[in-house]
Formats: sequence, structure tokens, C-alpha cells
Amino acid sequence: EALASKGENDKAIALLDRCLEEFPDEKINFDMYMIPFADVYYAAGATEKGNAITERIFEVYKQNLNYYNRLNEKLFKYFESDYNQALGVIQKLSIMAQMNEQEELHTKIDSAFRDMLMMQ
Repeated sequence: EALASKGENDKAIALLDRCLEEFPDEKINFDMYMIPFADVYYAAGATEKGNAITERIFEVYKQNLNYYNRLNEKLFKYFESDYNQALGVIQKLSIMAQMNEQEELHTKIDSAFRDMLMMQ
């Protein structure tokens, strides 16, 4: 974040790329803690990389929500806070895509978010 805020975009992108080389999604699953990575990629002008991370986080949380929705009521109650957290993450991703003028991605995520809200 500091590099991007100082306008050192190439350095910020290189640092994020290096982090993702060392800690890829295959080894450490992307979760809400990866949102700042996408945000910095956007800020540094690496829109495609920001979109890729946003998409991956979205897919992870969408899969989680689909799983929770298949649970019986008793089990669902156990995971209710996780369910609500997943909804919050998806909403944040939608807002982030919109703020970074990624309308297609925003529409996709926002539509899924609204569908998930209707399932509650």
C-alpha cells in the first residue's frame, strides 16, 4: 500500500507478484485477507491482476455460501456467523469492483450477492 500511495506502482506490483509466487492460492487459500492485495493491484494500475484476485476470492466465498445453504437448519445455525461473514466479503468485493470501474465484474458479484440474500 505504501509503495502504491507513493506512486511507485511498478515496485508495488512486483512485490505483490512476489508474495503470490511464494504464497499461491494452491498452498494458502485466498480468503478475505487477500482483499488488500486486489485493492493495491487496482491502485497500482494492474487492473487485470486485481480482477483475478477479486474473482478468486468471490468464487471461494460463493462456494462457501452454496455449501452453507445445503446444510440442515441445525448445522446452518452453527455456521451462521461464517455465512454472514461470507456475505459481507462478497458485498465488499462488489463495492471494490464498482469503485475501480470494473462494471462487468461488479454486476456479476452484485447479482450473486443479491441472489444469496434472497436465499436466507
